[in-house]
Amino acid sequence: MDEFEMNGMDGNEMDDLVVFEDEDGVEYSFTVEDYFFYNGEEYALLADAEPDEEGNKGCIVCQVVPSGDDEEEEEFVPVADEDLAEKLYEIATTKLSEEEEEEE
Repeated sequence: MDEFEMNGMDGNEMDDLVVFEDEDGVEYSFTVEDYFFYNGEEYALLADAEPDEEGNKGCIVCQVVPSGDDEEEEEFVPVADEDLAEKLYEIATTKLSEEEEEEE
């Protein structure tokens, strides 16, 4: 059975910025929308820091991996398994939608 837990974040944590660089040196900026656990592993839902021309923001799911000796430092690793990434994205966005509906 799959284990899933979503951790809410306050407004200040929502401002976490993550920057990825591709092989050509192009940088892509994302904000952390939420952290959650699935099957004992920690993941984060990241959204584009800037919307596209139509006002939409794309989202990706990354695994959160501790880095260095400091427990507070973390690395965001994109999920390579496409099926798992789709499932995690669906779980995270469904949960966020439910939370938004509850707030209304």
